[in-house]
Amino acid sequence: MRMLLSLTFLALLVTNAAAQDLKLIPAPADLGAPPNDAVKSPTGLISKMITQGSSAEKPIATDVVTVNYTGWRSDGMMFDSTVARGQASTFPLDKVMAGWRECVQMMTLGEKRRCWVPETLAYKGQAGRPKGTVLFEIELLDTRPNPLVPPPDVKAIPSDAKKTPTGLAY
Repeated sequence: MRMLLSLTFLALLVTNAAAQDLKLIPAPADLGAPPNDAVKSPTGLISKMITQGSSAEKPIATDVVTVNYTGWRSDGMMFDSTVARGQASTFPLDKVMAGWRECVQMMTLGEKRRCWVPETLAYKGQAGRPKGTVLFEIELLDTRPNPLVPPPDVKAIPSDAKKTPTGLAY
């Protein structure tokens, strides 16, 4: 039991140290004022390409993406970062905040983009989440179709399909 408690305490120390390391990535100089060459979308999202992508492939809203990102609050405090953790994240694009999804859908594979996400497209005042505009720097590493979303050609039974008495179409 004592060994288990010691290991648990050690894990907490390492976790706390890792959490403190997350605060080491400073906010970009343009945190508070996007540069003149940044583009504003009709929704209010402002973005700027930092590094051009390596292909023309762009994700769609239902894709699963793998990204590296860092997020900062409007006061410059970093609140999340896969870069600081040293591990990219993979998740369905339709499960993230609207502004983040919009930003990633503008990107091509390999691209790095900075996005100023207004509160209405970000956390919308949720308790425990950053308030106001948040800034994300995102690098799109991979995109692929979500295996839970059927492709367009299999959403319905083809009109020329045959059916068995039990309803199986082939």
